[in-house]
Amino acid sequence: MTIEASEWTSSDWAPLPTLHSIRLLRVTLTDEVPIELDISLRVVDLNDNPTYNCLSYTWGNPLMNDTNHYADHRVLCNNKWTYVGYNLFEALRTLTELDAQHTADIWVDKLSINQLDVEERSSQVRMMGRIYRGATNVLAWLGPADEDTAIAVQVIETLSQANIDNDKIHAWVLQEGWLAANLHFYCGNYHISFDTMADHHWNMHHMPWDHWHGRQRPSSDLARLQRETGNETYIYARSQINSIKNHRRMVRNADLKKAKPGDGLLYPLNIIGSIEMFQDHSGASNRGRFATDPRDMIFSTLSMSNYPHLIPDYSQSVRDTFTHIAKYVEEKSCFFGMGHIEDHSFRVRHDLPSWMADYTSVLRPSPFSSKGGFYRASGELGEVLKVVFDDTANDILAVKALHIDTVAQVEGTWADLMAGDAIAGYIDLVNKMPVTYKNGENRAEALWRTLIAGRPGNGPRPPDSSWTAFVREALFMLVIYSVTKSMYAAEFAPPTDTGTGHPRSLKDVLRIQTMLNKMRAISATDGTDVFPDPDAVNDFYSQQHQQVEDAIAMQDEPGSLLNMFPGAWEYYDALRNFLPYRRLFRTKSGYIGIAGQSLQAGDEVVLAQGSGQPWIVRHRPDSERYRFVAAAFLHGIMNGELVEDLKENAVRMELD
Repeated sequence: MTIEASEWTSSDWAPLPTLHSIRLLRVTLTDEVPIELDISLRVVDLNDNPTYNCLSYTWGNPLMNDTNHYADHRVLCNNKWTYVGYNLFEALRTLTELDAQHTADIWVDKLSINQLDVEERSSQVRMMGRIYRGATNVLAWLGPADEDTAIAVQVIETLSQANIDNDKIHAWVLQEGWLAANLHFYCGNYHISFDTMADHHWNMHHMPWDHWHGRQRPSSDLARLQRETGNETYIYARSQINSIKNHRRMVRNADLKKAKPGDGLLYPLNIIGSIEMFQDHSGASNRGRFATDPRDMIFSTLSMSNYPHLIPDYSQSVRDTFTHIAKYVEEKSCFFGMGHIEDHSFRVRHDLPSWMADYTSVLRPSPFSSKGGFYRASGELGEVLKVVFDDTANDILAVKALHIDTVAQVEGTWADLMAGDAIAGYIDLVNKMPVTYKNGENRAEALWRTLIAGRPGNGPRPPDSSWTAFVREALFMLVIYSVTKSMYAAEFAPPTDTGTGHPRSLKDVLRIQTMLNKMRAISATDGTDVFPDPDAVNDFYSQQHQQVEDAIAMQDEPGSLLNMFPGAWEYYDALRNFLPYRRLFRTKSGYIGIAGQSLQAGDEVVLAQGSGQPWIVRHRPDSERYRFVAAAFLHGIMNGELVEDLKENAVRMELD
């Protein structure tokens, strides 16, 4: 049968009558080929408290081997033909089949917003938080059902892929889940509510399969779910479920809206924290992975909270949007946002100023503050200075800063430590330090406190003297690991043509012997027993090297030895909080610290008035300006020890 209907055009979008108006869909199934879905749009005003549902349809993962999943499907909308993607088409069709009330009045971004009208799009995005909060239900469509897989397993698999499938998940998805009063997952004809899933997730021995529509399954335990999804998938999905649950609780308690403009520092920090809620299972924020449009990473956050000075505006370029948020945060937080800038090795957009976060990139390393590292290097935050930008030079950040020192030596990252290569460099760095550190500590103590940024983990207090025992055992484990890896390479490396063995063999053996000699000298000079005694290392290796090699073979990193060194766990865990994607460095005058892995010898360490932590900057060739490299931890200055010097000797510095 032929349907007399024309194609939907931009002129068919009637302007919304008020700033609080939204469009709702009513979906009707029809047997008239080729219609299938007949959609009508009507306008309502949110101030009238209408009853409606919201559809969240980007959770699912289209089947890779079916080209039909990539094709647009034609539907009739207000008697005009328009096109929707497969996932949206299947969601509307299936939900309407299940219960016509699901789609009797439903808000769907694709069809409820005129995507071609930048002004309307921006206006609707400003209301997105209100739209999702006001919905009776948010229906999360996961895709067609797999007849052989339980819906709970499909939910787990979908959540576990949320971080890696950036073509199918975007920033709005998590917001939709957080804001929903009632969140329901649908796989084909089967359904489970998020609250049911979350409430029972920690006691999977009695998974409520009877909550499904149309299917009964026997109770299933944790082992079965782990077996069906894979242990790593299951563990990550569990963290995702818990994360969504916690954020839903926080949003319901209005925590995101507690900070207001009059609250000073808390207000912009709330923005940063909201943007960085998009976390992966390792704790590194995956800001850019969720957004098809990079601006959505910002705008989706703003719609969840009440930030009157930050208004979604899609007429702005991505660069202007990032500039606007960066300037606002730095102005209001006295440079707190500088600690949330990714290492430049992870930066995607190289057109941005160095002092500005790139929200299309992964945030690595994790900010010190995310692990309890809040510092007051320039005194009370916010009391020294109000940051002011020159509107005629958007790319320039001008500050008054104290030049502290120049980086003289740079050593390995966490990855190098995991490979067994970094510990020798750390010992060499300590050997070149003055015997007494600037704050009166011995070199060994300065080192171990620096490597964990002065914090034992997620708490604000520095570790006490009892940590010496943890450190001693952890360093012994790291040295044994490095010795074993090096000796194994020396023993089994293939011979060269001259028959003298692999060139690396001698180098490795000499490096290990040099490291042991330096540890002996440091311990004798400093009167400390933190570093392992070389004789004890040799004895342990000669007696238990086979056990160590076997443990390393099972898991090629120092953590594989924790069963042999149980006392090492506390310090090893603290290292994992702060050292990944950072390097240990020493300055010319003897300071030591850690900063992002792009750090180089010759970089400068500065402290800006008002900043809680020092920065690493790099002088631009043929210019008086600097490039921001990283926020740093510099042992011995993080509690305001240089405040008076900062006040008296700070000079103007420009970063671009």
